Amino acid sequence: MNIRRFAMVSSPLSVILCGFLIVGNYSFELVSVIVLNLLWMVVESFIASKQDYRGSAPRIKWIMASRFMWVLSVMLTFMDMRLGITTVTVPVAVSVLALALMAFGVALRLFAFIQLGKYFTYDIRVGEDHRLVTEGIYSVIRHPAYLAVCMLGTLPAVVVGSVSGFFFLSVFTVPQTVYRLNLEDRMLERSYGDDFLLYKRKSYRLIPFVY
Repeated sequence: MNIRRFAMVSSPLSVILCGFLIVGNYSFELVSVIVLNLLWMVVESFIASKQDYRGSAPRIKWIMASRFMWVLSVMLTFMDMRLGITTVTVPVAVSVLALALMAFGVALRLFAFIQLGKYFTYDIRVGEDHRLVTEGIYSVIRHPAYLAVCMLGTLPAVVVGSVSGFFFLSVFTVPQTVYRLNLEDRMLERSYGDDFLLYKRKSYRLIPFVY
């Protein structure tokens, strides 16, 4: 299995396993998070199965280190849920909104892949047969798949009300995602020049009307 495929599929899998093994008390919030991560794992497995890994050369140590720290953050989130060290009572409306955003994240991840089709790659590269996609969801934001990862990587802590969990999940999700999308923007600018600069002026990196 390619290291990027392993890394992406292991993300939702780690949430599922940690949730079942650590918490012990299966509340509606926990079960909902587990079900949504199960859906994410199915989507990610499907996307990974369609990837062409020829010529792929990811930085394995960096990927494994970041994935390891994220999984530790998941474990901390569920331990906090069980022990109640930094947990807070989350209003039902907030939990429902966070779950809805997670569901949207799963759908967005799949939609981004479907719209890009063969141009979707785990690695930051432009193939000889690639083109700049600027229609559909990509007419508004340049990196919808990364937005999905940010939501799915951080919102479980909001649903279960873990303050420390949200902090650590955010630390090991958002900065590396922003770093990666900036690398991708620079690569696209080198590859497509003025076409990308025009597209860049008309779109947002990650969050519509914000960033």
